[in-house]
Amino acid sequence: MKISKFTYNGPDSDGDISFDMEAEIENETEYVIELVKTSCLMTNSDGVCVGGSYDNESDAYIEPRDTGSIDLGIGYMKAAPFGGQLDATKAVVDAVFFRRDFHKMGEVEIPESHEKCTFLEKVVNVGGSIDIMGATCIRHEADDDGDVTVELQIGIRNLSDAYIDRVTTKIILLDQEDSQIEDSEDYSSMPPHSGRIFTPSVYTKKGRLRNSTIRLSVSLYLPVGHQAEEAVAVKE
Repeated sequence: MKISKFTYNGPDSDGDISFDMEAEIENETEYVIELVKTSCLMTNSDGVCVGGSYDNESDAYIEPRDTGSIDLGIGYMKAAPFGGQLDATKAVVDAVFFRRDFHKMGEVEIPESHEKCTFLEKVVNVGGSIDIMGATCIRHEADDDGDVTVELQIGIRNLSDAYIDRVTTKIILLDQEDSQIEDSEDYSSMPPHSGRIFTPSVYTKKGRLRNSTIRLSVSLYLPVGHQAEEAVAVKE
């Protein structure tokens, strides 16, 4: 990883400084990197931390031996902690790279009414570590405008000792001609030995649900590498 840009502008009339930071990532792994999580700690001329950011997620697609760029987005900070020595501002960036483990779970029919539900009975175990325990499709009662919310409840368990930074469930609502109407995602991290209910939902006109289905997929983001880098700010 290389910090390709670390600039500042200001302070402005409100005493705010804007920072802009970008990084180039060379994928040295054998996997495609599809998610990058970063933290950035910024220090003043005395080496004291004065702010920064953490748990930043950047979607990416970097193939092995290829290079991609991400925005580290620091934004605005107050000028006072820097003591007027902005050119001595340093950033320490840590980045973790993730591959995506993608699973097509299949399709489930939309219930005929809000008094019924349907089920996706497919159960998947991933490497002995993750249980995807099927899904229940719930249709809510139409509102006064004739709009309906359709929701999937998906049970997933982390059976391992590892912390999983991100699990994403995605649904696509398909009409009777197999054309996409809406889509939605729900995602979360999962601590070791824990379970979670994911509830992605879509909202559409009642008439569009006739003979429609929902397609479900689940993505697990697994770490494949990490890097750290430092840089000193320069005036834009």
